[in-house]
Amino acid sequence: MDRSEFIGMVSASLGRPAAPKSVNFDSRYGELADATDLADAVRAEARRNSAELSDAAAVALTEAGWQVHRATTVEDVGDVLTRVCAESDIANAVRTDHSILASANVDAVLSRAGVKCDVTRLQATASDEAERRDQIESAKQRMFEVDAGITGGDYLIAETGTLVMYPGSGVARFPVAMSTCSNKNSSSSDGSTWFVWTT
Repeated sequence: MDRSEFIGMVSASLGRPAAPKSVNFDSRYGELADATDLADAVRAEARRNSAELSDAAAVALTEAGWQVHRATTVEDVGDVLTRVCAESDIANAVRTDHSILASANVDAVLSRAGVKCDVTRLQATASDEAERRDQIESAKQRMFEVDAGITGGDYLIAETGTLVMYPGSGVARFPVAMSTCSNKNSSSSDGSTWFVWTT
């Protein structure tokens, strides 16, 4: 799917006409305060529509071929991952150093279930480019030695089922079998709907 097809799909999902070929961003907002006000309005709309957005995300992920498991609390995420590992005979996994996975205490929960889960970290302190390349190659090689990869995400675009990850030190990107993300605007008991999806 190319860029224009992706934008067309998002526009159609939002019930909006196709995006213009080019946008003059300098004149669109005028002042920073205008852009800030618009961003605040979008966040408020997302909070109002969080249940519908969570449902739309689940549908989009399912249509993309993922098996979607929803959890209502952060503690449930580990239980869902444990169940998925048991059903798929996963005994050895590697995960990114994403904060959402640490919050869910994934390592301890999986360990109690007999699943060995290593954390792949890319160190920001690599002294040179060669050392960084070595770290990346080592992480890639590790992916061929495990049954599954697990990653976290910062945002999930409901209309397309797209996982957004902020780039940063310690958050390796690699092919995954399981991903976890939360909708912190939902109305569940702890303010989050957690999604775990698998191939």
